Amino acid sequence: MNRYNSLFIFIMFLAGSFLSSYWGYRNAKSMAYFEMNKALRKTLIEQKSYTISPDTIVRFRNNIPLEALRKHSRIIVNTNENNKITFATECSFQSIMSISEQRPSALMALSALMWAIMCIFKKPRDKELPIVATYSANPIQNTDFNTTMSELHKNDDEIIPIDIRLQEDVNGICFGDITYNKTDDAFYTKDGHEITFTPMQHQAMTLFFKNQAHQLSQKDICNALWPKKDDASDTLYTFIRRLKPILESQTDIRIECLRGRAYRIVSNQEKEEKS
Repeated sequence: MNRYNSLFIFIMFLAGSFLSSYWGYRNAKSMAYFEMNKALRKTLIEQKSYTISPDTIVRFRNNIPLEALRKHSRIIVNTNENNKITFATECSFQSIMSISEQRPSALMALSALMWAIMCIFKKPRDKELPIVATYSANPIQNTDFNTTMSELHKNDDEIIPIDIRLQEDVNGICFGDITYNKTDDAFYTKDGHEITFTPMQHQAMTLFFKNQAHQLSQKDICNALWPKKDDASDTLYTFIRRLKPILESQTDIRIECLRGRAYRIVSNQEKEEKS
């Protein structure tokens, strides 16, 4: 599961927790005001007067069936322009929350927290890289796979060197210690970790890998990356300068400039073999 799906699930847990808490509070608030208004009407009928005194407050709170509302409930007296008196009831936010159903909300919030912890500490699974290799010693031509493998294992004492330079199969292209996986459209190190490039860097590396000589002229790179720019020489120089450290820090691939007219990628292993 990629990080965007994980983030989406986390957000859904949080949204569910918020909505559940809101509806629980709203239902509890409706019930609380219904009970308080009912208690107020009963109190005024019992005392046969609209005068609000300390005894009225005590009797009002005693008439509320929910004990959690009694302590923080209040009677509000309002007057309008015609000196008409109206009564209303009120209680604190904490009182309403104490009688609301918040267990589903707490459960979803806990699920969101556990999901976040799992995503943070879960080790990413290394993706399987395509197995590509050619045998440079004792080449066997015009044979199928089974025949080739039987020939290679005729003599167990014989050491057969493997050429791991640029090779290509159905799923990917390998050069040096980098593999370009066509299915994922991503680059991986020899340990299976994905190399992070910017979109333009990714496009340039794809062009290098798909070119048999691993070489691109400045004009080809500029036309591919900045087609609407008349002269992108300075931009290209800065682009290559920023791409080099990414390759050199994670792989054995280097970028060489050819007489100021082209660039190519080379592997350290290839250099050592030539020297």
